[in-house]
Amino acid sequence: ETHPDFGRAELNIATMKPSYVLVDRLAGDLVEKHELPPALHQLSIRHMDIDRSGTVWFGCQYRGPGMDRPLLVGRAARGKDLQLLDMPQDVLSGFRNYIGSVAANPAAGTVAVSSPEGNSLAVIDTASGRIVATNALAEVCGVAPDGASFIATTGAGEIIEARGATRSEPDYVWDNHMLRIEEAG
Repeated sequence: ETHPDFGRAELNIATMKPSYVLVDRLAGDLVEKHELPPALHQLSIRHMDIDRSGTVWFGCQYRGPGMDRPLLVGRAARGKDLQLLDMPQDVLSGFRNYIGSVAANPAAGTVAVSSPEGNSLAVIDTASGRIVATNALAEVCGVAPDGASFIATTGAGEIIEARGATRSEPDYVWDNHMLRIEEAG
């Protein structure tokens, strides 16, 4: 909750109730609602993408004490409870409690999550939920599928291609989200 008199200050951190809801887009009816446990009320569900099986992957931002290390990436499937992914502590700590973008790669069966706060990118196998790759990239946030991998952008104007090539666009500063558009050929 915010208010124009207080800028971007978050006013309801103590009473947040993070949830994931499915709504019938035509009728506007609530189809499903899933709330995180009360102990995770400071975990804000933010970014989402859907994989080839229809599972929705989401990334969170934590608004509690900086020393806490809650799980930040989860998945949701119709008729099932939300599942937060357990991951190695070094990867989780590297996110610095902030996921900035989520992108699924249906062709590869993976999902990428980025953290510009933690300068890190992780790729997760959608079937097992396990980390299959990590990369340290300054201010990385934008991610999009690219063939069997991902392309990423940074706040320093870098574009990191799936093949590992990096190019810099010094006149640009990339922000959160990215969508890869291919030319019709």
